[in-house]
Amino acid sequence: MKPSRSTSAAVLLAIALTGCSAQGEESPPRTTATAASAADSQPDEPTGHGKGHGGHAGHLAPKELSAALITAADLPDGYRRGAGHHHADPASLATPQVPAGCLPIAQLIGTHPSVLQSEHPQARISFSKGHYGPQITQTVIDLGGVDAASVAFERVRSASESCDRYVQSTSPTGAQTYTVEPGEPLQVGQAGVSLRLDAVGSDFDGLYWDLWVSRSRGRLVAVAHRSALGGDNDDLVPAVTGAIDKLAT
Repeated sequence: MKPSRSTSAAVLLAIALTGCSAQGEESPPRTTATAASAADSQPDEPTGHGKGHGGHAGHLAPKELSAALITAADLPDGYRRGAGHHHADPASLATPQVPAGCLPIAQLIGTHPSVLQSEHPQARISFSKGHYGPQITQTVIDLGGVDAASVAFERVRSASESCDRYVQSTSPTGAQTYTVEPGEPLQVGQAGVSLRLDAVGSDFDGLYWDLWVSRSRGRLVAVAHRSALGGDNDDLVPAVTGAIDKLAT
């Protein structure tokens, strides 16, 4: 089920990963994002952030938002709550400004304060099978309305065209830089955007993120699977299916 990888960087840049964009139109310049590793300080418990908590029109209460998160029971055997540590870095590690084209990715799988959105309530949780992964992370952002969530969803959709490389952090160790391209669509009964982030460097060949993002009413939900070296993403579909079930309740 693992999506095919780009045959060369030259081809990748030549086609600009336009995905479903119209032929003949010039693709926007692709940018580079930097965010802390999702293994950094990932909370073991669902957490709510941002303005507009329960009592504000259009937003869910924190408990309702956290109820949309998957649990270990939704995943294949072996996953335990808490992130693995492929390349954990200090949360205080300096990160450059994130370009707008890559910011949607950073907000959904990054944990550094510079990329954590604070305008809307959000909840996230992470699971790992071991110190080196694989890892599954889910993030739910409550945009407060269908229109706002639709706009955010389209920004994620455009990330495969507008973001060239996603940089986790400035750490000199670990897999920090990933190419970004469209991922393989998932047959999960709900429309979503799939992105593939492949680690750059021969030392990390086979290490990647698969990110699936969808919209449910006024919420944006993302499920990310980070492989262990040489692993696969067979556990992504059960995780996404569990997330869809939670959103339907």
